[in-house]
Amino acid sequence: MAGSSALFASRRFQRALSAAQESFQYVIIDTSVLQSAADAAVLSSVADAAMVVVGWDCVTPEELRVGVQQLNDAGARVIGAFVNRFDAQLEREIAIR
Repeated sequence: MAGSSALFASRRFQRALSAAQESFQYVIIDTSVLQSAADAAVLSSVADAAMVVVGWDCVTPEELRVGVQQLNDAGARVIGAFVNRFDAQLEREIAIR
């Protein structure tokens, strides 16, 4: 979406987010990949906290470090990470070799 970062920084979005926070205990906003868009950094700066989702064997440690640093630079409070796409069977097969 062109201009999505501007939308997320707008008063209208802030009002919608505030309304959601008043109505729900948790408001979860899923954003695009951190390296390909500024949306995650913009949204994380207005969120109470940010979680980083990391695809197993999809990013290098350096890419992860840079991504977390981008969030920190945007004022995010990174509280943890989720790892998805983990294939336990494949990892066992690699470990046996």
